Amino acid sequence: MTSKNSIFRLGLCLSFMLCSLVWTQTELDKYYAAKKEAIAPINLCFKISSQTDTVSMELLFGTCANAHAEVNTFLPPGTVGGGNPVDFYFLHQAKAWDVFFTENQQPSEWTLVLNTPCILDFTLLGGTEPVTGALEFFFGENKREDIGVGSSFELAAGEYIIKFTPPPEKSEEEAEVTYTFQPGWNLLHLPIVVYEDARRTDDNWDELNDRNDLISLPRMTLVGKTYVNGGEIRCGEAFWVFYQTGTFTDNKLTVLGYEPLATEWSERTAGWNFQGEQSDNTASIIYQWSDKKYQPIQASDLSPEQGYWLNR
Repeated sequence: MTSKNSIFRLGLCLSFMLCSLVWTQTELDKYYAAKKEAIAPINLCFKISSQTDTVSMELLFGTCANAHAEVNTFLPPGTVGGGNPVDFYFLHQAKAWDVFFTENQQPSEWTLVLNTPCILDFTLLGGTEPVTGALEFFFGENKREDIGVGSSFELAAGEYIIKFTPPPEKSEEEAEVTYTFQPGWNLLHLPIVVYEDARRTDDNWDELNDRNDLISLPRMTLVGKTYVNGGEIRCGEAFWVFYQTGTFTDNKLTVLGYEPLATEWSERTAGWNFQGEQSDNTASIIYQWSDKKYQPIQASDLSPEQGYWLNR
């Protein structure tokens, strides 16, 4: 590569790395086998190119070429120290790939130094389109914007940061909850998690939490210290639903979702909590809604589908 093409320099900003410039599939298999938790490369591949006439270099980063590496002893000019194992792929005159890996569930950062002003284009070559906030472009501490399909930035010379935030881990264990309604207001609890981007077939979720309130039962949720009409129903939180007899067969509704991960339960704080049964039932005072009034109840008598006021 000629010097005119050496406008990019990559600095290492990763604290998690898998080492070595070139990995064979056997080495990768051995590495994965040694890990107790599942590891996967980042599920996206972007090409960085430029519309600027004096710039013809391309950079690829993410999981490209099916994560296979071709043996390569050449490094593109400008690579800091000649051997930084970062999650980037370099395409240069040798037409060979330098492949690097990072754990999918680890936040990562890369430094990109531009020696001359230019326009950078980001093209998604494969994998999953990043959600908002998952792949961001920074100048210093100031975020410019998200990197998405077809992003294009006009940039001055200087240092820029690409930040990758992995998507939150999701449960794969299916679960469900069945509500039995009484006429009038019902104080309920959501003991499962429903992923809006991974809904189960016929999950009945919109009957409770339709965002446009066109289908769902009238509901109230707690925001701060105030009940509000509608609002999002979240795992671990209690909510009110107004029910008219006969709306559902046998006055029952089963909602399908997933068994929550430990991090998906709503936090329980000191004082009063508007929640439901959890594994940590350390509340000293608990009230349920029964016979149209609040009544005390013992922790041993809690039901997962019912909501409560709990004081701890």
